[in-house]
Order: sequence, then structure tokens, then C-alpha cells
Amino acid sequence: MSGPKVVRIITREEVIQNCQQRLNRVDIAISQWQNKRQRLGGDIQHDVALITQQRQQLQSLLQADEFEALQKSVPLLLESLAVNITDRQEQAINRQAMQLQQQRQIKENAAVILQQLEKKTRSTVPSQLLEQIRQIKQGTLADEANHILQAGFEFIQQSQAITPVMTDSQKDILSKMTPGHTMTTFDDWRKAQGGLNENSALKKLDRYISEINMIDPVLATSYLSRIAQLENESHQAQYQLLLDSLNIDLANDIRRCKHYQALTARLEGLLAEVKNQHITLPEAVELKIKQLNAVQIAEVESLITACQTSIDQHTSQITANYRRQAILNGLSKLGYEVREGMATVWQKDGKIIVNNPSIPGYGIEVGGQTASPRLQIRPVRLTPIEDRKRDLDVETLWCNDFDKLREWMANQGCEFELERSLAIGQAPVKYVSVTTQQVETVNKLKNYKD
Repeated sequence: MSGPKVVRIITREEVIQNCQQRLNRVDIAISQWQNKRQRLGGDIQHDVALITQQRQQLQSLLQADEFEALQKSVPLLLESLAVNITDRQEQAINRQAMQLQQQRQIKENAAVILQQLEKKTRSTVPSQLLEQIRQIKQGTLADEANHILQAGFEFIQQSQAITPVMTDSQKDILSKMTPGHTMTTFDDWRKAQGGLNENSALKKLDRYISEINMIDPVLATSYLSRIAQLENESHQAQYQLLLDSLNIDLANDIRRCKHYQALTARLEGLLAEVKNQHITLPEAVELKIKQLNAVQIAEVESLITACQTSIDQHTSQITANYRRQAILNGLSKLGYEVREGMATVWQKDGKIIVNNPSIPGYGIEVGGQTASPRLQIRPVRLTPIEDRKRDLDVETLWCNDFDKLREWMANQGCEFELERSLAIGQAPVKYVSVTTQQVETVNKLKNYKD
């Protein structure tokens, strides 16, 4: 054993606070998850019940002092929430992309049928039917679209001739609309049409539109306008160029929006923590938060840093107080003179000297900012008269007290780990002027009480 020692302290209160902070973050994440699921629609009651049960299990771990198990379980629950949202978003994106593909196919079917009908004598084709199919082609009529197209299809079937159009494959399909062929139903023809114009770039475009619509509906609307212009482009080379440009722009905007969305979700969580812990943020940070809708990604990142710093400082102050009180309480149990306000003096100066009445002329100096779990504890001499033999005796006595202190801390549920020590007598016992030390401490305690 030794005289001067460096120890690492983690108090029970600190561990409990850490676990409670993790549970608070889980509650915030659950709230965010529930809001996202509600926006996605669908029944969420089963998932809510499951998540509630898992949250209750975490609370039970805290009440049972299963701190390590709780700390390991929290990330698993947070990950399950993230996976759940990702899966539901993927399903929603796929559904919407499929709807877009179906809408495009309906417009393409309308174009084929309309082209055939317009070649007929106008007097033979009902004008209302022509107008409705034109609207379907333009995307302005969605209700009963397939029913209207079926009427046009059947009108063509009743005609004496059909003029094939579009690709060779489509010509073959269209020719089969005439009587005498096996494929004579509208449903068969419509299904066959669905495989004629498989375009990977268009499919990618549908997915991108569906994805960005989930993040930023306003931005999605602007892209839909560009797509409408694209559909009116008849020159194939220009069409492909515009299509590729759309896909590139959409991919870039999706990445940017996703990044911004992730940042704002992170900031939202931190702000909830700030509110729960009654933390006061710097005035400049509060102002930027009020203007959040207008800030850029870099500013959101700076707000995240500022909020996290405030939370860390707040947490550090609380845990430091736990450590100060634990050490002072332990020394008091060993007979050292611990007075009211010493913790405040220690916080201000970064160290404190505690006397032991049974060892006149000596005390224990506890040094180090307790924002860190590492502290230095060593005996000090309060008299200018050096007595080497007595110094060694005091160091030996302190070693015994240190063992008792460590045992007492362990009984309180604290981690008290010796990280470094010097052999007894290896370093001189530090001298602290008794007059200076006593006057400064008395004045500081007096100011604290006043």
C-alpha cells in the first residue's frame, strides 16, 4: 500500500442517474416512433403494446438494481424502434411506387386506346367517351378509369379493323383485341400491356418520388410538375436526358433531406432531454431553436453540439456532486472533520483538506475536478516542522483508513478502484500552511453560509 493514491469513483447514485437518463431517452424515442407510425397510417396497437411491455421490463431492471442488464437492453430497444420504422416506411414507399406505376400504365393504356378511337369516324365514337379517355391520358381523371378504358376497348373490338400502333409487341397485343383471337378480354389485354414498357429509370423515378414524398411533400409536388413536363416530351433523346436528370436530382435531394431529417430528429430528442432536466440553454442557442425552420444543416449540427454540451455539463455537475458527497461522507464515518459547505469549497477550488482530530498536525487532501471519476487522495502535513518518521507513520495510518474507506464505499454500492499509488515514503508528505489552510476554509464556509 502507499500514501498518495489515484482512485476512480463511480457512485451508486451516478449509475442510477445514468440508467434513468437512458430510460428518458427511450421514452423520447418511443414518442418519436409513435408519431412517425401514426403518420404512416395503419394499425399500430399491437406494436404499441409490445413496445410498452419492453419499456416496463426496462423499468423492472432498474428497480431490481440490474443496471448492467438495463444498459445493454436500452440500445436493443432503440434499434428495434428504428428497424420497425424503416420496415414500415419501406412498405409505404413500395405501395406508393406501385400506385405511381399503375397510374402511368393507365395513362399509357389510355393513349393506345385513344389513338385507335381517334382513327374512327368521329360520328361513330361517343364524344363523351373520347373526352373521358383524353382526361385519363392527361392524368386528370382517375375515377372509374379502367371502367372507361374497358368501354373504349370494347368499342374497338366491335369495329371492323384496327390500325396497329406503337412497338411491334404492342401491335401484336392490339391485334389480339379483334374478335377471333383468344385474348379478347380487357383484363387480359391490360395485364399484357403492363409488361410492354418496363423502364428501370421510370421505376427508379417512381421510388424516388414515393420516398421524397414521405420526407417533404412540398418538394415532391415540385418534382411531380417536372414529371408532367417530361411526359409531354416527344423527342426520345431529350426525354431520356430529362429522365436521367430527374433521377439524379431526386437522389441528391433524398440524401440531403434524409440527413436533415436525421439531424432534426436528433435535435428534437436532445431538446426533450433539456426540457426534462430543466436545463437552461445559452440565449443564442434558444434564439436559433426558435428559428429552426429557417436554419441550414450546418446550423442544426451546431445546435446539436450546443445542446449535447449543455446536457453533458449538467450531468457532470450532478455526478460530481454525488462523488464529493460520497467521499466526504466516507471520511466523516472514519472520524475526519467534515463541515457543512466543504463540498462547495471543493467544487470551487478543485480540492479540499479534511482534518483528523486523532492525528494532530495532519489532514487528508482530496484533489481533482470530480467532473472526472479520477481523484487523488493523500495525507498532508499542516505544520512546518518536518518529522520524517511521523510522516511515515501518518502515511501508514492513512493506508489503513483508505482500506476502510474503500470498504465503506463498496457497501454503499460505489465502485472505488485504486488506479495508481506510490510506496510509503517514496514522495515527501506535502506541507500545507495550517494558518493559510484554516483561514481560507473558514472564510469560504462563512461566505457559503451567508
